[in-house]
Amino acid sequence: MMTFLPGIGFRGAGVRLAAPVSVERDGRTLVVQQLIATPEATDLIYDVTYLPGEASPAPPGSMDTVVLNDGAADYGIGGGMQLSVRPGKLVREFTMVPLPSGTRRVELRVSGKSIGDWSVPLELVPFPSDAAERYARIDASDTRHGITVTVRGMVANREMTVLDLMVLAERPNVRVTGLGGLSGMRDATTALTLRDQTGRAYPEHFRQDARDQFPDPTGIADVGIFDALGEDAHELVLEVPSVCFDDLDPRLDIDLPVAAPIDALLGSHPIRVLASRPIEIARGPHRGQAVALALDLRAARDARVLKPWQILADGKSGGFSFGGHGMHGPSPEPLELIEVHYEGADPPGKVTLVGATVQARGPWQVRFRRA
Repeated sequence: MMTFLPGIGFRGAGVRLAAPVSVERDGRTLVVQQLIATPEATDLIYDVTYLPGEASPAPPGSMDTVVLNDGAADYGIGGGMQLSVRPGKLVREFTMVPLPSGTRRVELRVSGKSIGDWSVPLELVPFPSDAAERYARIDASDTRHGITVTVRGMVANREMTVLDLMVLAERPNVRVTGLGGLSGMRDATTALTLRDQTGRAYPEHFRQDARDQFPDPTGIADVGIFDALGEDAHELVLEVPSVCFDDLDPRLDIDLPVAAPIDALLGSHPIRVLASRPIEIARGPHRGQAVALALDLRAARDARVLKPWQILADGKSGGFSFGGHGMHGPSPEPLELIEVHYEGADPPGKVTLVGATVQARGPWQVRFRRA
């Protein structure tokens, strides 16, 4: 049986931490916020305070060693991990290997250079309970640009409507990085919309911050949370305005210097290289030489390149930067300047763009009937 867990997403039946568990020592507090164990994987989220006198909330080499122990064996990290900074604390999220069926007690063991050794006993309870909202299977899809968006199922109650989403690419070297914006982030311009047969729109309760994304052991799932449906809402359509993905196949060689604009294709995606010039980078502690490439990536309407995935200078990977500007994940716009770093006295004679991060425009329209 599937259910929706706030802050986690959709999970099959398993065991979970009934309530957060807090331990204090030497001015620090470690709080285990979530532990969700299913036959597929274990989600662990905890936070630990950093002290005012520390130079950085996440100093180099501060990654913790984390295991769960059930008295018989250790169970370690089996997938993704994420560290984020919140006011006064660090939040760490891990995908751990599955725990043995029937586990009710585990000990979280955490050790790190900055925080020392911690041991936190945890009691686990089964979920979902008999009172859990019913998960309704849908399995409806729409495909555009070789990307298929599927509504796998939904949970609807008086407070909200939650859709269990999956997104897959037809080509093996295409990796989807987000519905709407990047990494699951969305804002008002990229949010999903749910409509019913009367034309009523149910706005998405989107998540704009990377720290608020739900852990996804599969790498293909997303969650859409919307206002509660009207009682007479039966025929529904999910509208997805755009999908971002990394296309790892395209390559484009550009001879330097670029004295006049060049129209080219990065794979099937049109781009325009406006000019190049050598520059000195002095940004914070970093000093170095680079070639600045001025780009116009706005030519394509249906699927536009946001940035190259990788850049080589004379066949070597030396790193690249975006001129001191990042990319706004919830509503990304194509880069206008890329700094290609290089070593040595002479600038490269050729740069190679390898792969592309692409935003494909929809809308995808997944039509389904309320179950």
